[in-house]
Amino acid sequence: MPTKNPKTRKKPKFKVGDMVRCEAEGFIYPFRGYVEHLYNHSAIIRIENTMKCDKWLAKSKENLAVVRLVDIELINDK
Repeated sequence: MPTKNPKTRKKPKFKVGDMVRCEAEGFIYPFRGYVEHLYNHSAIIRIENTMKCDKWLAKSKENLAVVRLVDIELINDK
């Protein structure tokens, strides 16, 4: 049975291909990357640039990270 006031999902501020700065579990410092895929509450990020101490961790994860949408910040490079 339908509800009177159905909840609508907010659209994320970014889309696939945007450059973002984000923090993820396991990484010491925030990193920069591109959005590969968006899910309901998270996104897959292709890591582009990290601090020197996080480079080994990024390489071991094949430069991919799953990040919560609340931990992602859009970089305006235009």
